[in-house]
Order: sequence, then C-alpha cells, then structure tokens
Amino acid sequence: RMLLGSVPVEADGSAYFRAPARKPLYFQAVDEHGRAVQTMRSVTYLQPGERRSCIGCHEGPGVTPTTEVPLAARRAPSLLRPGPDGTMPLSFPRLVQPVLERHCVRCHDGSASAGKSQLALTAEASETFTRSYDNLKKFVRWHEWGGASISQIATRPGHCGADESPLMRTLDDATHAALKLPDGDRRRLLLWL
Repeated sequence: RMLLGSVPVEADGSAYFRAPARKPLYFQAVDEHGRAVQTMRSVTYLQPGERRSCIGCHEGPGVTPTTEVPLAARRAPSLLRPGPDGTMPLSFPRLVQPVLERHCVRCHDGSASAGKSQLALTAEASETFTRSYDNLKKFVRWHEWGGASISQIATRPGHCGADESPLMRTLDDATHAALKLPDGDRRRLLLWL
C-alpha cells in the first residue's frame, strides 16, 4: 500500500486531477484534519491517456449526470500532493515511529519506573517487527470481512480506521490531550490508521 497523494475537493464535492496510469487507485474522502470520512471499497485503473469521471458513489446506475459543470471542471486538473515521508510505500518505521519518538517514548519506554508506562513504544526490534508496532496493534481497528467488522454491503461514514480505533480516543483522553500533538504528527497517525 502507498499514498499516491491528495487533491482538493471543491465546495460542490467535485475533484479534478491527474492520476497515474496502470496503478490501482483507491479513493478515500478525508476531512480537513486528514481523518477518513468515506472509503471506496474497490479500486480503479486507468490506461495511458484514459479519462474517467463519475457522478458519485450513491447514485443509481440509471441516473444521468447534471448538466451543470462541476466547480473542479472549471479549472486545470490538480496534481497529486504527495503525503509525508513513509507513505510511498506505507512504512510504519518512517511514518509513525518518528511521531512516537518525538511525543510518546519519554513516558512509554517500557520501564516500570515512576511516571512511566510499561507499554513500550520504542523502535526496538521484537519477535515480529518492533515493540511499538506490536504494542499498538490492540489500539487499532483492524478490518476484516465478516459481521463483526466490515459490512459486505457498504461502508458507513464515520466508521473508518481512525473513527473506530481506540488509539485516537486515547490520544484525546485527559492524560494525553496535554501533549498537544502537532497537526502534522496527528495526520501521520490518522493516515496510518
């Protein structure tokens, strides 16, 4: 997986952008904070020179597009704005671990001393990957097919990655809110989730 990039969405919900050919494109609408609002559950491919458009995710197959020109089509196509380091390809050590090192490890070093947490968020190698990755797994909402996780019918806004993951709720609790996590670092965690 990798984040190819982000593009602006106009007030009417339209977007117009250039995308690479022969790469699986998976679309996700995010809010102004980088939190996923809605996720497309299938991929789209483009061939060289191909142009694609759609009229929306929830319109029926027999719906005719409006004759009004969308706001995004009234301007030049946007170029993909790449994500932060560690998003191409998605890399926990490059995307998430630096955030943990800057803000979390001073308390979450795995020691049993006063004012410290035994939950280790260090980059130290573990049996499977790193201590931080292994220890954060229980704070992440994993999606798998089945009634307990992903509906086979549709995704629901507000029920994507970060919205369902205990990690973001933990970061917003009384203990962790004092960290005042900078927006860029918060976005890195949201992107990973």
